[in-house]
Amino acid sequence: MLVVLMPVGLYYCCSSIANKGKIFVLLYGVTAIYFSSVMIRLMLVLAPAACILGAIGLSELLREIMKPLKSSFLKKETKKKWIILSVAAITIIWYMILNYLTSCTYIAAEGYSSPSVILGGKSQNG
Repeated sequence: MLVVLMPVGLYYCCSSIANKGKIFVLLYGVTAIYFSSVMIRLMLVLAPAACILGAIGLSELLREIMKPLKSSFLKKETKKKWIILSVAAITIIWYMILNYLTSCTYIAAEGYSSPSVILGGKSQNG
């Protein structure tokens, strides 16, 4: 999910250069992407930046999606199809988030259920 939302977050950080916090997040994201592409071990550097940029991307997408719903409460002239599309998009996004959360919980439970410090093996002597 972050692979999709991270470029959206980068785009929104680039579009509002006047905000100093978004400039910092933009530079942090770009340098993290660069260094993690240079060396695979530095994916740990990319993970926090990807989470922050993904959260910004999701927040801005939800803000854009909520505009027709917000205007429908203020004005009665908003077309019903935009309201239905907004509700459908919000439902799909929430479904994706809940599915991602369930998947992460399952993978963590499988990974941490039987930690092995010493690996077992068999040799010719038994």
